[in-house]
Amino acid sequence: MTNYKTLSKIIGTLPIFESASRHMSFTKAANELHMSQPAVSRRIANLEELLGVTVFERKHNKLNLSIHGSELLSAVELGLGHINNVISQFGKHRDNSRLTIACGFSFAAMWLQPRFSKFRHLLDGQELHMIASDFPDHFDPESIAIRILWQDNFWPNREVRTLFTEDTLPVCSPAFAARHGIVAGDQISLGKLVQLPLLHYNRGGPKYLDWPAWFQRHDMKYIPEDAAYIFDNYHYTIQAALQGEGIALGYSVLVGRLLANGDLIQIGPRIDNSDSKIFIEFDSYWLDKDTRDKIFDWFSSEENR
Repeated sequence: MTNYKTLSKIIGTLPIFESASRHMSFTKAANELHMSQPAVSRRIANLEELLGVTVFERKHNKLNLSIHGSELLSAVELGLGHINNVISQFGKHRDNSRLTIACGFSFAAMWLQPRFSKFRHLLDGQELHMIASDFPDHFDPESIAIRILWQDNFWPNREVRTLFTEDTLPVCSPAFAARHGIVAGDQISLGKLVQLPLLHYNRGGPKYLDWPAWFQRHDMKYIPEDAAYIFDNYHYTIQAALQGEGIALGYSVLVGRLLANGDLIQIGPRIDNSDSKIFIEFDSYWLDKDTRDKIFDWFSSEENR
C-alpha cells in the first residue's frame, strides 16, 4: 500500500496530469495552469517516478496515454466527478453569512494576509474565509464570492474589474547589497547585475516578465545557467531574496510593503509591465453593488500601504 506521504505527492500532481491528458499537450496544459512547459514536464516525470510506471508515451513529439495513464485518468475523472457532485450539493444550501475570497498563495501571504483584519472590519464583522491556491480554476465557483486573478480567465456571469497594474524591478536585501558593494538607492548597471546571483521564479504565461524577458526589454540577451535554481512559488523566491541569497524580480504589487519597510531595496530600473494586470472578480449573488464598490475601493486604496 502506498504510504500517506507518497500518496500526498501523487495527489498534488493529478491536476497537472488531468490537464495534460485532456489537451494531450504539455504546452497547452502549461498555458491553462499558468506554468512553464518544462515545469509541467518535470511534474509529470515526478508522477511517473512516484508511480513507477509511464503514464505518457512520447513518440515524434506526439503525446499519448499509456495503458497505465489511461487507467489513472479514468480514476481521476471518476474522483473529480464525485467531488464535483458533492460540492454541487453544497451550493444548493449557500449561507450568505459567510463570504469566501480566493486568490493565489503569494497574493494571500504577501498582500492579503497582512491586511486581513482590516478587510474583515470593512465588512462589519461578517464572517470571511480566505482560500489560496496556485490553480484558481480548480475552485468551485458556487462557493466563491470574490476571486483575485493574474490572468483573464474569468468565470461566466461575474463582474470583473481591473484592480492593479504591475511594475517589475530588481530587488535584494540590504545585507546582500552591502556584501556586494551596492549602495542603497544606487541603480547598478546591467553588466554588473547579470554577474550577480539571480533568483528565478517559474511563473509561466507570456504576460509576465522573467529574467530573460526583463533583460530583453533592455535590449540585452540573457540565458540562465543550467544549474540555476528555479522556484515554483513566488513567495519562496522573495523569501530567498530577504535571506540574502540573491536578486529577485520584484512584482510591485507584492513587494511594495517590503520596499517601504526597507526589508528589500531596488537596485535596478523599474519596468512598467502594463500587460500584467490583477483583476478582482465578484459574484453578485453574494454581494450587492454597494458592497462590491466598497470592497473595490478598499483594495485600490491599500495598493501602496
